[in-house]
Amino acid sequence: MSNDNNFLDRYRELILAVVATATDPEYRVELEVYLQAGSQPECSAVLTAIRRILDGERAEAGLCGSLNAEETMIVQTILSGIGDPATLRPLLLEQPEYVRRFRLRRRQQQQGMPSSTG
Repeated sequence: MSNDNNFLDRYRELILAVVATATDPEYRVELEVYLQAGSQPECSAVLTAIRRILDGERAEAGLCGSLNAEETMIVQTILSGIGDPATLRPLLLEQPEYVRRFRLRRRQQQQGMPSSTG
């Protein structure tokens, strides 16, 4: 399991950002910019699966059918996090800047303050 955690740690920012966006779609545009900035041809299958998740698909078999083992692990972790955010607790020990910005923006909006992170 330790190796799985090390692998997932490399994709922590992506996983947390997708889960945050799946639960609060207003961040979709920002996430798309993030996905496009980091996209490489060899990542197209997992990025397609992530976009399908953001569109509401949750069937693991359909999402993971064309993915390799590592990509499948990323998708499974995202789906687990959407279903039960507590499953992401190990990845949340250190929150990346992307998630902190989401949370700051949400807190500011809840308090009626204009967002300065936009």
